[in-house]
Amino acid sequence: EPQYYTYDQPLAEVKKIFNRETSHILSQVGSSWSEVEKALFLHDYLAANYAYDSNSEIFDLYNFLTKKKGVCQAYTDLYQYLLNKVGVEASAVASDSMNHTWNVVKIGEKWYHVDITWDDPLSQDQQDYYGVARHDFFLLSDQAIREREHSDWYWITEEQVCDDPSFEQAYWKDSIAPIAVCGGKWYYIGNNGIYCTANPAAVLLPFDQKWSVAGAPAYFSIAFSGLASFGGLLFYNTPSEIRFFDPVSGKTETLYTLPEEGSQIFGLTMSDGIIQYVAESTPGKISEIKTLKVNLPDMLGDINGDLAVNTKDAVSFGRMLAGWSGISCSLKTGDIDGDQAVNVKDCVLLKRWLAKWNIPYRIGAFVF
Repeated sequence: EPQYYTYDQPLAEVKKIFNRETSHILSQVGSSWSEVEKALFLHDYLAANYAYDSNSEIFDLYNFLTKKKGVCQAYTDLYQYLLNKVGVEASAVASDSMNHTWNVVKIGEKWYHVDITWDDPLSQDQQDYYGVARHDFFLLSDQAIREREHSDWYWITEEQVCDDPSFEQAYWKDSIAPIAVCGGKWYYIGNNGIYCTANPAAVLLPFDQKWSVAGAPAYFSIAFSGLASFGGLLFYNTPSEIRFFDPVSGKTETLYTLPEEGSQIFGLTMSDGIIQYVAESTPGKISEIKTLKVNLPDMLGDINGDLAVNTKDAVSFGRMLAGWSGISCSLKTGDIDGDQAVNVKDCVLLKRWLAKWNIPYRIGAFVF
């Protein structure tokens, strides 16, 4: 029988909230991204920012979006909706014997299985692994997903065959953190540190710490670090610190150090410059989600402080030098030539850089 939902708000308000929440997610998807990149980003976003509803109460998208948890139907329906919105064809399959549903996604002319629910598992305590996005069930063939305990499925739409194993050895297969997009490049966490897809054979930033097993003289073999991008920087965590990494300069800075002993940071998420993380004795346990506001370093040439260097900054620079009130900048943002002064020479250099002159200064880079 059909299932109907009732809400504690008028339907118009429910639709408004639904549109606001989905628009926030969709605004982060690049229009020039490939179908694979769109499917990967949305898979990781849902796995990292939502949790499975162990009480099996939330099936609908409104409550899934607002309460950040739901069952497999909620994951499947929202993923399909978002993919369709960004131009990627997607449908769903279901298995009565498994009491489960998941997605099928069309990449090019081929179909693939994607099960976000199983890529967002619960711990033995029936709690979410915070910020985790596994990739064990992303873009699989029929054979591969059958080998991973999926069976007896049927298609909600016209049945297709998923017979292409092309993505089953992709770079993301062993990562348990979301893939992050920063400066037009894609970054991911492997067992030894942070990698860039442009050169997956080389560790871009090695991890020098391991997560210890509580009550035992042992360490986990995987890195329980989250990964997020904001303002041209990558944010990640070690067992005791939250750090950011500048891919342009290669510089790393510590934002926060965990004060308490006996706990470790197991993952983080980030939205609009706000980091959320959990600090516990063991992964898969959440007693409190903590918050950390990010204050970014200055960017050379960013006169108006909008985390970008463009013609607006040249205009602001000229007006500042002309004595307009309410416009100012620091040495870190305005001293282009490094002579410990902000003057007309710096403004000229900025304009030449914007005009694509070969300027020997790192305009647009963070100043630490």
